Amino acid sequence: MKKGSLLLGVIVFSSVAITAMTALVGWAISLQRLNHHIALSEQALQIAEAGIEYYRWHLSHDPDDFQDGTGVAGPYIHDYYDFFDLKVGEFSLDITPPGEGSGLVIIESTGTLVEDSTISRTIRITLSEESLVQWAIVSNSNIYIPENTTVSGAIHSNQGVRIDGTIYNIVTSAMVDYDDPLHTGDNEHAVHTHVKPPPLTGTYANFVPAEAPPSSIATRSDVFAAGREVGVAAIDFVGITQDLAEIKTAAQASGNYYPASGYQGYHVVLNTDGTYDLYTVLLQQNIGGGCADPDAPPNDPDWGGWTIKLSGGESYIGNYSFPADGKLFFEDHVWVDGTIDGDRITIAAGILPDSEPNRKHIIINHDLKYTNYDGTDAIGLIAQDDILIGLVSDDTMEIDAAMVAQNGGVSRMHYNNGSTACSTYRQRASLEVYGMIASNENYAFYYPATSGGYQVVEVNYDANLLMDPPPGFPEASSEYQVVSWEEI
Repeated sequence: MKKGSLLLGVIVFSSVAITAMTALVGWAISLQRLNHHIALSEQALQIAEAGIEYYRWHLSHDPDDFQDGTGVAGPYIHDYYDFFDLKVGEFSLDITPPGEGSGLVIIESTGTLVEDSTISRTIRITLSEESLVQWAIVSNSNIYIPENTTVSGAIHSNQGVRIDGTIYNIVTSAMVDYDDPLHTGDNEHAVHTHVKPPPLTGTYANFVPAEAPPSSIATRSDVFAAGREVGVAAIDFVGITQDLAEIKTAAQASGNYYPASGYQGYHVVLNTDGTYDLYTVLLQQNIGGGCADPDAPPNDPDWGGWTIKLSGGESYIGNYSFPADGKLFFEDHVWVDGTIDGDRITIAAGILPDSEPNRKHIIINHDLKYTNYDGTDAIGLIAQDDILIGLVSDDTMEIDAAMVAQNGGVSRMHYNNGSTACSTYRQRASLEVYGMIASNENYAFYYPATSGGYQVVEVNYDANLLMDPPPGFPEASSEYQVVSWEEI
């Protein structure tokens, strides 16, 4: 071996080792820096989330303040401190308050760091006030969904719920158990069914022990596709009076307030050109006493055919544009039908201050429809008393609306087969509701015992209402819930 060859080999291998070691150290340093950057980025995200949680807390204490208590436009910047009370960063808040007719609040929170101001993360959330429009059907009274009814949406009652129809969302009750008035026997679960479990078919006519305490609440996915809950929070219907007052004030300001007609009420026909035709209802159709529900109280002021007389029953007032804020108020009964296209309106009926003998209804006897079903169109109906379908109503009818009966019910009355008029119109073919129903009292479009009313009923929840309810629509509470969360 020549002299120096070993030394040359050592040098070569040492160079390779040093190069590899340098690369390894460089890789380790880069990895450490990357990990540190990731840690800082995660810390920035946590600071942004802290900003979101701070403003959710702020809204829970002051639901109407969208300026962080400053009274001026944002953004609003807050320092963020760690456990040792050292400032490690800050979050900056941009807040978009609800627009007219919307309960949505958008909050953007950007978290930045003291250590590295180039690192930031931004979160955007959309909040919505808990609204009546989050349910397909919500009631302050017992709810009975018969076999001929399908509901695609959540159902809630402050009282008991019996489901014999088909439901494609969760069903809840503020009660734990209740005495079903449709039969005798002990209390059953506050949300229960009389549908026989598979493979059996049909329904039980009387008390069902398996649907009553002390039996546990069975899953019964054949009826409750999304489950059922009892003992949840109750919904306040009394507060809707304030919403009526606010709509009245707005309608007075825009020139869309109408005092008592001096006759039977008003008839509003909605048009696709952004206008409505207004009529005074002079006379209602006489349906005869034999048509009355035998179970109705004597001289019940709410009883009636609620049908405008076909000849000479109304007088034309005029044609008017929808108000910019979409709010109309009538201190009288209101019949409403027609079709809208690209508009969002709320029609309210009532006399304030509230007095039980003077409460007013909204009546729908003909189609009330949207042109667009993507959230562009919206109709809100708020009645101080009932929202009714009268006797002489369309055989096949569609109602596209969010309906609230503050003190009454959303229903078609139980017309008895005791007169010619009732014989002709007592039974109707099918009713489809697209929107939601909030009913203080009874909800009923069909009466199984006599097969009266609409023989097929379908209630389809309009999910667009949750994001953008009709103008001035009532809230269920002032609490905000998260509708969406995203990092931007």
